[in-house]
Amino acid sequence: MIGKIIILIVLLLLSAFFSGSETALFSLSKLRIRRLEERKKRGIEVVKRLLENPHRLITTILIGNMVVNIAASTIVTAIAITIATNHGIPNSVGVGISIGVMTFLLLIFGEITPKTYAVQNAEAISLLVARPLELFSIAILPLRRTLELASDLFLPLFRSKYPPRVPSVTEDEIKTMVTVGEKEGVLGEEEREMIHSIFKFTDTQAFETMIPRTDMVCLEADATVGEALDLIRKTGHSRIPVYQGRTDNMVGIVYAKDILSHFKKENYQLKLRDLVRPPYFIPETKRVPSLLKEFQERKIQMALVVNEYGGIEGLVTLEDLVEEIVGEIPPEYRKEERLIERIDRHTLRVSGRLEIDEANRVLKLRLPENGFETIGGFIFNLIGRVPKEGEEITYGRLSFIIEKATPKRILYVRIERK
Repeated sequence: MIGKIIILIVLLLLSAFFSGSETALFSLSKLRIRRLEERKKRGIEVVKRLLENPHRLITTILIGNMVVNIAASTIVTAIAITIATNHGIPNSVGVGISIGVMTFLLLIFGEITPKTYAVQNAEAISLLVARPLELFSIAILPLRRTLELASDLFLPLFRSKYPPRVPSVTEDEIKTMVTVGEKEGVLGEEEREMIHSIFKFTDTQAFETMIPRTDMVCLEADATVGEALDLIRKTGHSRIPVYQGRTDNMVGIVYAKDILSHFKKENYQLKLRDLVRPPYFIPETKRVPSLLKEFQERKIQMALVVNEYGGIEGLVTLEDLVEEIVGEIPPEYRKEERLIERIDRHTLRVSGRLEIDEANRVLKLRLPENGFETIGGFIFNLIGRVPKEGEEITYGRLSFIIEKATPKRILYVRIERK
């Protein structure tokens, strides 16, 4: 009895071996195989040989799995009949119980568990099982070849009239291909960053790329054409939002070309309320690919972002969306703000608008990135208020000294490493 149980355990382990091998090997993509080759993993050449002939591989695995499963079922049935005979139970009852027990054992230990583990560890499992599978395939060559020939006779009956489906490639695999391409000199660093930005672009929402309301350049509806022209000259903007009373009440967008046409007619005192074009409002959660399509369909280049309560959060321009892919586009008409200025080895001067992820990437600050977008937002979140000029805030081994601030915003911060 004990001997049969030991044999049963060995057979279940072999069943797990064949099931896990099938899942692991057929889970490997060409990209993952190439990555293993580059890392010069032991056994990768055997893996490649096996996968070069998937028909032979699947036949080998199925033969092995079928043999051990039949053997295991036979052992369980023999054990059940022995127990039934010793206890005066009909053999038919013992056989029925053995079928239920064997089904459970094969599902759990021969299928579900090994295949789940193999999916999660496909590379390691494939390298481990490749050589034993190859030896087993050679050992059963006559039987395997006979079954391959038999299956070849029936395969034409099941061929689909539709072309085979092209295997899908995951986002991570494309990113890995791009990274490998950069290392091999096929792609440049800027091209790699642009491709990665495209994937990020599809998941980006409007609030992540918008200009906050506090940074918006706006004009009051009662402002004149002359005042608008002065602001256009100063900022270089070709479109300016117009508000009535307060910046949370936007009534339209004024275009520089409309201002210039009336300036030529010497309508200097004409109010902007008579020139504004209807604004386009979008929710802050709108995804930017959808927004880009709407810009194209509506032939506009600016949208105002509103929150769930209808309040203005900021604005998004076509340029902002393009910059999400190609990176920062230097301003054509205005002096570019220096977001980072290195004072000495341990001291930096940064804009409150500097984004946290850029600060961490460029300056190696390792600041948390959850719940805020900028250095100013990080400091505000840290102390729960807008700090005063000259105030010092400590975070770990970093000191943040507020150099310039308004009652609503942090403009410039000096960062010192302790």
